[in-house]
Amino acid sequence: MGVTRVAGVHVKSGALNVSIVELTDDGFLKLVSTTRLQPNSALPDTTRLADLADRFHQHLSPLSVSSVAILDTRSFGSWKYADAFARVFGICAVLQGSTMLPVEAITYRTNKVGASVSLQPNKLNQFAAESVGQESSPTYWTTGMAEAAATAVHVLKGRS
Repeated sequence: MGVTRVAGVHVKSGALNVSIVELTDDGFLKLVSTTRLQPNSALPDTTRLADLADRFHQHLSPLSVSSVAILDTRSFGSWKYADAFARVFGICAVLQGSTMLPVEAITYRTNKVGASVSLQPNKLNQFAAESVGQESSPTYWTTGMAEAAATAVHVLKGRS
């Protein structure tokens, strides 16, 4: 079967937190790459969306991912329109960038992701970097990257 790589994505504060996790034939989970992509606020909306989707595509293109796993939004009653817009904007960029790869992009509920990595849905930021072969937490791990990695692991566990 070979190596399978999944890009986990968690959109937080408008930024795309992307964690690429691979699963090899021997069942080992390994964090391959992490990056945070911010929309370019100097561009108008349509150009900013195309730019973010293109940068997402460019980051994933050489990494040979088989799918993109987006962490679904938890319910927030106090959200302002700007917060919701930034989240939807980021998700749209991920969906568009995924079609350019071309790979499937699917959203996953926090409760299912949490159950598969043995964490409460609102505690995914506590996903251990050691679970994906890291000795210490990478940059942005506790501010969005852990949730992205947990989502990728959820998908990979479903395949094994």
